[in-house]
Amino acid sequence: MDDTGDGGLGLVRALVQHHAEHASGMVEVRAAGVPSLLYLVDGVPVFAEAGSLGETLGRVLLREGKLDQEQYAAIVHHMTEQLVDSEQMRFGEAAVALGFLSPTEVTAGLERQVQRKILACIAPRDVSFHFIPSETLLDHVGHFPCALEPLLVEGLRRDFDAPRLMPVLASGLQHYLRLQGRASDIGEALQLTPAEVRALRTVDGEATTLELLAPGRMGSLESDDVVKLMATLVLLERAELLARPPSARAPRPRRGTPARPIREVREDGGPVDDAPPERRERRAPDTTAVAEPAKDARAEREARPARRKATASGPERPRRPAEAATKPAKPATPAKPKPAKVPDPRPRGSYDAAARLRAKQLARLAGATRPSAPEPPASAKPRFRPSVVAKRRRFLAEKAFRAARRHLDRGQWEPAEKELRKAVQLEDDSTEYALCLSWARFRGARAPSEKAALREELDERVKAALRHDREMAYAHYVRAHLYLLDENEAKALRGFRRAADLDPELFDAQRHARLLAMRKK
Repeated sequence: MDDTGDGGLGLVRALVQHHAEHASGMVEVRAAGVPSLLYLVDGVPVFAEAGSLGETLGRVLLREGKLDQEQYAAIVHHMTEQLVDSEQMRFGEAAVALGFLSPTEVTAGLERQVQRKILACIAPRDVSFHFIPSETLLDHVGHFPCALEPLLVEGLRRDFDAPRLMPVLASGLQHYLRLQGRASDIGEALQLTPAEVRALRTVDGEATTLELLAPGRMGSLESDDVVKLMATLVLLERAELLARPPSARAPRPRRGTPARPIREVREDGGPVDDAPPERRERRAPDTTAVAEPAKDARAEREARPARRKATASGPERPRRPAEAATKPAKPATPAKPKPAKVPDPRPRGSYDAAARLRAKQLARLAGATRPSAPEPPASAKPRFRPSVVAKRRRFLAEKAFRAARRHLDRGQWEPAEKELRKAVQLEDDSTEYALCLSWARFRGARAPSEKAALREELDERVKAALRHDREMAYAHYVRAHLYLLDENEAKALRGFRRAADLDPELFDAQRHARLLAMRKK
């Protein structure tokens, strides 16, 4: 595992490098204690597997409003029953079989699921990863390609603030930022906003990074947005930092540079030849081969071809004697008569069929003797590929969690706590299950001392859940309630609105947001 310790930027750089090198294989990522697998084909992400329930296909479709709570619960129940009968069915197949979704909607949901899992991997600060180059690991996974650069731009814009991205530019504040292409092309490839594209048009390579960070230098963008934009361009290799601006000339040589040595001159004005005597004689011109200069221009023009020919040909070589040059001729051999062509008695079609059959047999024999592709080493195989039993435990846990959510929405804290304990026992690594269990215990507690102890535990659960998934709707919902208990209505209003936007089924969050907005007026 490569533990970068640079705030998660190492994984972004690694993905960009694999994309540039068209690498194929698997990236094993461990972020916030949760393992994930990212599969790359020619550097493009095509599939992702996560060790938590945060970004399953069902959660993605539920969050986007493609399914409601009852449909989701029916699909999970259907999958659980099928697993009991030893038949493995995926969520998308069950949704199509029950008539809730079309195959096209399932495919689009799987593509968004891959994107959300990648975003969840690069969001945390503490990330360790390891790349395993292998094409055999890609044989048994789905292929849902997604553009890497716009996805990284979305993740950097959403989860990375300016102080977290400033180390990318810290060493090049006095360097000049130059774009690797036109601003419009970069904006289209990275799916930038119109304001960001207008800001890129002001970057001409003649201003340093520190000058570009000045207020108002890059249009209407704030200073933090400018830092995020420039760092994103450098990370994605869409811009480079130069020591000199492109218009600067090459530096002149210093005064201490030694000049060329002055050659000695003879009395008649010609340079002194310092070559050895034998080399001087060898390269002396043959004055006898040069014709005398003509007196007029016409004679000069006629004499030029003769001089060039004499200079190029050099001294004439002696010819061989006539008796040595002539060799006895070889006696001519009579031509062999060609055998008569005997026609093939078989029809042409049967001959081609026999040849094709023979070629297939030879190819089959060659394939049998050819060594098969080596199996990947044990360390290259996924370490947490879920088995049938693990899938059944996961579905049962999700079924119990859905039942607990219905109890929570109705204010039934004790039945909700019972179902949540069952879900946590089946899937103990789910931060959402643990958060909801702490919330049910906190709401059901009666003694003030017990409630105070559970409040501290609940605060830690909320922080852990948001570190794992910043778009977990129920975490924002619980934190908004805690703000409300602390009489911080402004933060509570923002929290309830955020939870309602992420999960349209959280009607209690919508109700609290409306009430707080009315009180604010």
